Amino acid sequence: MKRISGEVVFVNRTCNSYNSTPMFNFELNKLVGKWYEIAKYGKPEKCTTDYIKYDPHLRHLNVTHHTGPYKYGHNTTIIIEQRFNYGMDLEIIEHGASSFPAKILTTNYYDNPVIWSCRDLLNGSQSVQKLVILSKYNDVKLNNLGTVIQVLNNTGISKDNIALNMVDHSSNSCNSTSNNKNTTHYGNSTHVHSNSGGKVTTILNVPVISLLFVTIFFKNLCM
Repeated sequence: MKRISGEVVFVNRTCNSYNSTPMFNFELNKLVGKWYEIAKYGKPEKCTTDYIKYDPHLRHLNVTHHTGPYKYGHNTTIIIEQRFNYGMDLEIIEHGASSFPAKILTTNYYDNPVIWSCRDLLNGSQSVQKLVILSKYNDVKLNNLGTVIQVLNNTGISKDNIALNMVDHSSNSCNSTSNNKNTTHYGNSTHVHSNSGGKVTTILNVPVISLLFVTIFFKNLCM
């Protein structure tokens, strides 16, 4: 069985040992929008963000999975399909190749979907699992999400001795590497675009300043 990124092996825990109560009348198209990954199994990437769009013709979600700084990170494509109409069972296809089953354990479509995947290994006593918690906000803490904690308790997931690791969305990690400024070069001048107030500062190079000085000097000389 091919391992999927972010999966963790559970010993003496099979998938049917969890009480994953179905979420009825789940509507896949309501998950559209921008979501931050805030916690997951395994070592998370920094600043992970999912941009979700719904394809009404194919009836699946197209996800742009972004890792790294918000402006300069890396994008991959994920497709999420609904295995049964209005059911919580999903099929997730990562990077157009590997696929694995998953379930939506809870969501109110506005905040905190919990996506859980579990596959039993051939030895019959182990499973590989993947769990991701999403949020519309990048500064929430897992301890403040009462509904999520309740679901993890009810399913028995919280009994496992596996840590949920918080995703780093701090400004130092996720904003651009130059004090939140994007520098673009135009010939002999440099424009620095500041994200605060939309002001633009133009910094002239030394040769340009010298040329201006000489021009003004000769103009005054001829007067």
